[in-house]
Amino acid sequence: MGIFKAIRAALGLQHPIELVTPDGLIVTDAARDRLRALRHDEALHIRPVPSGDEYLVSTTLAPLSDLADEAISPLWVDDPDGRLSGLELHFDADRFSVRAVLDLRGEPTPNPDGRLYTTSRTWVRGRPQFFRSTDEDAEHPPLVRRLLSIPDVVSVLVRENTITLKRANELSWRTLDEAIEVKLREYLLHGGLALPERPRSGADSDLLEKARLVLAEQIGAAVHADGGDIELVDISDGVAHVKMLGACAGCPAAGVTLEQGVHTVLTEAFPEQITGVEPV
Repeated sequence: MGIFKAIRAALGLQHPIELVTPDGLIVTDAARDRLRALRHDEALHIRPVPSGDEYLVSTTLAPLSDLADEAISPLWVDDPDGRLSGLELHFDADRFSVRAVLDLRGEPTPNPDGRLYTTSRTWVRGRPQFFRSTDEDAEHPPLVRRLLSIPDVVSVLVRENTITLKRANELSWRTLDEAIEVKLREYLLHGGLALPERPRSGADSDLLEKARLVLAEQIGAAVHADGGDIELVDISDGVAHVKMLGACAGCPAAGVTLEQGVHTVLTEAFPEQITGVEPV
């Protein structure tokens, strides 16, 4: 026990009831009121606890003596990696709980089997990352594993604060909308962070930049004239992943542009290096 705590204990003084919250963690009014009403010798301890390659968020009431000599707040948070950022601390039914804050909006893509989700969270650092359920010997990160576990989801494109899913068969959009929200909230509540930037070899970077230049020179002008744009998102395993933007998004002619335009231009300009084109 620290000397100052010992003196306070001897004098019967309480620790200062000044609620201090870390950056990123949201505390509701009900939780604030309950925290301020805690006994002077206890605090709420919140921390992400490792569980396999994910985390469980632990919320426990603990004696101040177990946390620090000089606690200044009834809320004690151990979160060096920022895994609690964007989570919300609640108090109801006589217990504390943590919930995930997430805004999610789904909309169609030029691919009739694709759906784009714009969210209030960042899911990847750096360039976009693309994953397929058929990837052989792939150790997908926890976020991607959760999304690919949705029945009939065959691919995932993660780009900044957006996620694009491609479905197989006739999976309904309503079913997919509900499922992805559950999976994303679960991921956040398990201490999920944005995917780290994936290293790219010099050869891969060179091919991507050259392919973007070829598209801009040979197709860009025509697409821009129609009020649209085209983005080469990535190239993986010989497949160029392309996104149609502006007026081209949802245009009935988008498929023709991809098949007869982009596919032809890229496969002829980069034989053996680019063997196919897939919309995202």
